[in-house]
Amino acid sequence: NLTITALVVLLLVWLLMEQTVFGRRLYAIGGNPEAARLAGIRVKRLRLIGFVLTGLGAAVGGLMFASRVASANPTQGAGLMLNAIAAVFLGMTMSEEGEAHVLGTLVGVLILGVLDNGLTQMNVDSFVREILIGAIIIVAVASSSLGKSLRR
Repeated sequence: NLTITALVVLLLVWLLMEQTVFGRRLYAIGGNPEAARLAGIRVKRLRLIGFVLTGLGAAVGGLMFASRVASANPTQGAGLMLNAIAAVFLGMTMSEEGEAHVLGTLVGVLILGVLDNGLTQMNVDSFVREILIGAIIIVAVASSSLGKSLRR
């Protein structure tokens, strides 16, 4: 089942990124590579490992997608980029620090999945769905920024 596989992959990524020194170092490199280097982190090596793991994740995602649609085309998932970025941004707005985290991204994916499913059930055109997703990103980021500025 693809849902179970996706949840297992999510759990593994969460464990790697949130519960290990390796994950904390990757977050440090993403935040400020120069400060990470000065703190003794081997930035080039870990960045390379991060890119390799990202490629592995893309390969697993491609296999899962190809198994779902029973075909493979290199440009098949090109339209899913907006949804992926939107899910991460929604997850970022839900965290107090405004940083990307695995569980926040899961919440963003669930919100967008329910929204997309509802719009599909209502026979809303795909172009209108993309506009609505873009508007949701704008509203989420704006409300998060406004909330942070009001707290200061």
